[in-house]
Amino acid sequence: MKISSIPAGFDTGMNNLMWVINSINDHSVTIIDPGYTKPVLEYLEANALTVKNILITHHHFDHTDGVEALLEIDSSIPVYGPENSPFKLITHPLTEDDTIFLENINATFKVIEVPGHTMDHISFYCEEHNICFVGDTVFGAGAGALFEGTADIFWSSIQKIINLPPQTSLYYGHDYTLENLTFACTIEKQNNAIKQRIQHCKKIRQNKDFNGYSTVELECQTNPFWRCHIEEVKMSCEQYAGKALNSTLEVFTVIRGWR
Repeated sequence: MKISSIPAGFDTGMNNLMWVINSINDHSVTIIDPGYTKPVLEYLEANALTVKNILITHHHFDHTDGVEALLEIDSSIPVYGPENSPFKLITHPLTEDDTIFLENINATFKVIEVPGHTMDHISFYCEEHNICFVGDTVFGAGAGALFEGTADIFWSSIQKIINLPPQTSLYYGHDYTLENLTFACTIEKQNNAIKQRIQHCKKIRQNKDFNGYSTVELECQTNPFWRCHIEEVKMSCEQYAGKALNSTLEVFTVIRGWR
């Protein structure tokens, strides 16, 4: 399976990555969260591609704004997205454990509801190919902002991603990885995996590429939002909060407020 990214908003600090999966048979693609019209249309034209399916993880404009322009080109394109979304162009609404088979890429995705960043947020998980498009629920060594949900709702959502198989590749909606790793170092100063990942990510940036995906295993080793059970993480958060923290949820809540 060939997966490519379309970067956008790096000049404004949004650092969006829109994802494209190429067909196995023709020049069609499945596109995930096409939030920026111009980069998407330029990418499609430059590569002589047509859009077969659109997948939407949540309603924010930087994940949806390009949908209308794509439908103007071909109004028959199915738009898959969360059933409870305020985004009005979804044609195929989805809820927890729904599955969709995308013929052009010969892949089946299961829907995982992951509210928190927004209450309509979903992820698309393909067990066969060990991939999950997580939108703004998970970033490299980080997590999305808590815009609509509560900390306990978001914490429960993140558990669903943590519990995927360790080899699962996670494709996220923004590249804030280096910034998140720098923050992670302030929480876990002795974590060599974080230090190694920083060096790896710096090399990727130097090569003009992006840190847009990782694995469940790597996030378990380096993402402070996933490591609330680790004693050093807990102690750092207690020092920052100035009080004892009695659960992983309390640690997570402090990290979200701190970062």
